[in-house]
Amino acid sequence: MEKFPFSGATARAVVCLAACLCAALLLTLIGAGLPRSAAAPSVPAVNVEATDAQAAEPGVDKGSFTVRRSRVTSKPLTVFYTLGGGATAGSDYAPLKGSVVIPANAPSAVVTISPLDDQIVEGAEVVVLTIKPQSAYVVGAEAAAAVSVADDDQTAPPGGTVPPAAPSIYVSTRGNDAGDGATPETALRSISAAASRAVPGVTVYVEGGTYFEQVVTKAGGLEGLEIVFRSFNGTAVIDGSTQAWAPGGNQNQGLVELRHPYVRLAGLRVVNSKNTGVLLDADHLTVEGCEVGESQRHGISTHTSRQTNYPGLAGTIIRNTVLRDNVVARAALSGNSQAVSLIADGFLVSGNTVRDNATEGIDIWLGARHGEVTGNTVHGNKAPGIYVDGASFVRIHSNRVFNNSKGIGVSSEDVNYPTHDVWVYNNVVYDNAGAGVFVWDDNSAPGFKGSQNVLIAHNTLAGNSPSIYLSGDGNSAEIMNNLGHTSGAALYSSATNSAFNTHNNVWLKSLAGFADAANKDFSLTAASPALDRGSVAPYFYDDLGNAYTVSTDFGGLSRPSGATPDAGAYEYR
Repeated sequence: MEKFPFSGATARAVVCLAACLCAALLLTLIGAGLPRSAAAPSVPAVNVEATDAQAAEPGVDKGSFTVRRSRVTSKPLTVFYTLGGGATAGSDYAPLKGSVVIPANAPSAVVTISPLDDQIVEGAEVVVLTIKPQSAYVVGAEAAAAVSVADDDQTAPPGGTVPPAAPSIYVSTRGNDAGDGATPETALRSISAAASRAVPGVTVYVEGGTYFEQVVTKAGGLEGLEIVFRSFNGTAVIDGSTQAWAPGGNQNQGLVELRHPYVRLAGLRVVNSKNTGVLLDADHLTVEGCEVGESQRHGISTHTSRQTNYPGLAGTIIRNTVLRDNVVARAALSGNSQAVSLIADGFLVSGNTVRDNATEGIDIWLGARHGEVTGNTVHGNKAPGIYVDGASFVRIHSNRVFNNSKGIGVSSEDVNYPTHDVWVYNNVVYDNAGAGVFVWDDNSAPGFKGSQNVLIAHNTLAGNSPSIYLSGDGNSAEIMNNLGHTSGAALYSSATNSAFNTHNNVWLKSLAGFADAANKDFSLTAASPALDRGSVAPYFYDDLGNAYTVSTDFGGLSRPSGATPDAGAYEYR
């Protein structure tokens, strides 16, 4: 895998966004209105978020923006902003002066949106606050946010109509890019044309059919006002087979490139990319219910320039990524890639099926942190099903991992990124050719020395060889309450200078005690030797103050049900 690039909720309905408003929003949000100055060390970055994104007439329900600076000082900071969107100051909300002062020794200040009751039927409207650049600060990544102001006048006047709800853009293989895209009958022909017109709050409905194009976002959404690309009337397929790309030549070239924040890709198929299927290159991205397959490089991947510690790169890690309920199959066909390759701060990888890929299934690595990999089914991959390398504060739990070369691995291969605080628990791992769970490093080419503070607890391991494998130098781990059966070694260690606290594991001589091992039901029977053989798992903590423990089992049932917890992923009921 190349570790650096060789090239290159929902708010109330948004209404009355006419063409002039769309143009204004585009200019404000993605054009010259948001310059990105290079950050000088002596000034803070300023960001804004909608801390109360919903307000309503007649004005009791107020909205609010919070303006934050990255560094607190003993001096106040005046932050200037512009206001846009469909809501009008003075008639829809109380006028604001265009600046707010963050007090001395304070990290933030609040801008309040106070709705005015105008007795006009107009539907919900939006206030967009955008930070203006100044010499005293630089504009951060979160430069704009939106508050929706709901209307309390919902009866249409005589001869009038209540405005429609959220705007939509339609795309169809029967469409025409010269159309307005406002209805299925006037749909656009290409998804790219829709992407160039989308503004915050817009849903792009892509009709079932095959679209031979690369799709790159041109604008982002806002908190509570995502831009959504969604299939309708069947599944929309984005097919890369006609792209004139060198197969496997550029891992940072995606058939779909999500390069702007607050964008959601929902229910599409992305197939036959000659490089990567879906490329992630912004904060607050969601890919859900999609099928990504037949990619020469990654199926779904972070742009590799988004690393923070690699020599020669000054990358900014992407934040708050959700990959949910997708199928990622037959990716990495040219090798040197992964099916899911994620570098992010704050992530959820949940409910996905990751299968039959040429290398790793799910790879969390190169500085990734503060995330969760849960509820996934990972099988048939020719390398480890789930792999954590150079990442921290990561929970790997409640996954079913089988028929891979190995099951779940924790490693520290890269000298630039430490691996620590990785918690592997409540997983069902079976019939992998190699180890079920392993802590590993390459002794001939070690990375950042060792993996520290690893927890391997309450996993059910069957038919792997060995159940748990430990190697490398300078590791530390607690290995407890696991339940395993193997024809080989239960736990094998060649590790050096390492501290392993191993206790309350149950290693079976037969598959007796499982409900139906032949059909891969590894829940427990009343006769299981695993009952009440565990001990209470410790709390584990991240550096944000969050505390976690293993209080439920693989199926979400509480532990313990008896005197003490049962060993393995299931608690007997």
